[in-house]
Amino acid sequence: GCVNKIHACNTNTSSACTTAYAACNYGELIPYQLTGYNPYDMRIKCQKPPLCYDFGGVETFLNSKATQQQLGVSKKWSSCNRIVNMAFQKDWMRNYHTKLPDMLAGDIKVLIYAGDVDYICNWLGNKKWTMALEWPHKADFNAAADQPYIVGGKQVGRIRASSGFHFMQVYQAGHMVPMDQPEAALAMLNDFMDGKLDKQAVQAGACTGAADPSGPMPKCYAGTEEVMGMKETVEVKVTSFAHGAGMLDFKASGFKSFACNSKPFTKEGQEILGDYGSCAPAGVTVEDVKYCSDSDTISATVKAQGIPLTSTLTRSDCPSAGELVI
Repeated sequence: GCVNKIHACNTNTSSACTTAYAACNYGELIPYQLTGYNPYDMRIKCQKPPLCYDFGGVETFLNSKATQQQLGVSKKWSSCNRIVNMAFQKDWMRNYHTKLPDMLAGDIKVLIYAGDVDYICNWLGNKKWTMALEWPHKADFNAAADQPYIVGGKQVGRIRASSGFHFMQVYQAGHMVPMDQPEAALAMLNDFMDGKLDKQAVQAGACTGAADPSGPMPKCYAGTEEVMGMKETVEVKVTSFAHGAGMLDFKASGFKSFACNSKPFTKEGQEILGDYGSCAPAGVTVEDVKYCSDSDTISATVKAQGIPLTSTLTRSDCPSAGELVI
């Protein structure tokens, strides 16, 4: 399969890299392209192959005599040079993430970011390899919380950071984040260069503490999050808990509404693990449900249409059995 061929490529076998390039593209990219959709932005069709965007305006500007005089160049600019592209074909499937641990050890900060509607370099795969990266602070990075990234009073993404390593998911952006979300992209770059991303990622509201909940049950928690005008309220009622396992009710309302009654769960560290998918509607998932013992809060993410809404649920009064409608 594709993964095995990538492994073969990274044993420094040049021919294996060509094979991996062909096999993985035919298996993963070509079927998507045949749908007619843009691999750099899953929301739209491919406007002008091969890059799917019309760069005519850019080409006119960069090839104008006045622009080239100011840049001190005289060659024609084009958006895509297939000859150059193919010359790098054997590099496509090479692993370069192995360069990062030495950079981080040398106190060079690293930021990996991805727009959440990009297919070809999707945020799910990028986040997965950042969390799988072997380096001295892997456990710290994986234990860090995904925090809201706020620009101009609005949440434009999620940021996770530890020990100089950052991962950001940018909302409603494709492969070219600066084109789709220019304000967010500029803020991200400036904050990274100024060392402010760490402060956004490790904030007072971070989920800390992995102790078990104590005291009489039930315990109720509720919280509301709004992203790009979409509001979601999440309520959790923990009806029982003992020896790392218990039962809870989970209710979401607003952007997506559904309820899970009497769901068994287990607690591993902060993670509250349960089968929430069986009661969520199609296309909706519940992810990263955590109990943050230091603040006695619950963090939960409801994700729909590629957009995650992460709510911090604070302790609330439990309504009587007759009042709780789930």
